[in-house]
Amino acid sequence: PLTTNDANFIKQNIINIMLQLNNTPILQSQIIATIDIIATLDFPDKWNDLINQLISNLSSNNFIQNNAILNTAHQIFRRYYSLPLNTTTIN
Repeated sequence: PLTTNDANFIKQNIINIMLQLNNTPILQSQIIATIDIIATLDFPDKWNDLINQLISNLSSNNFIQNNAILNTAHQIFRRYYSLPLNTTTIN
């Protein structure tokens, strides 16, 4: 079994690993799929800094990196697309 420390280590490093694979799209897509699986189980409760990790790696001049980040975000959030919008007004 995976220990909590090991799981946290993976979650703290997998985004950077994914970004280092910009020149290897097949491997990068597999890491994105892995991030999606982990996020399905742990986001947001056990991986509350995932979005911050993604946002902090957006670049003003690296389209390939941004594309990988946005693709990852799409994979994570696609499960929420069919949920009804909350119509509660915040005052």
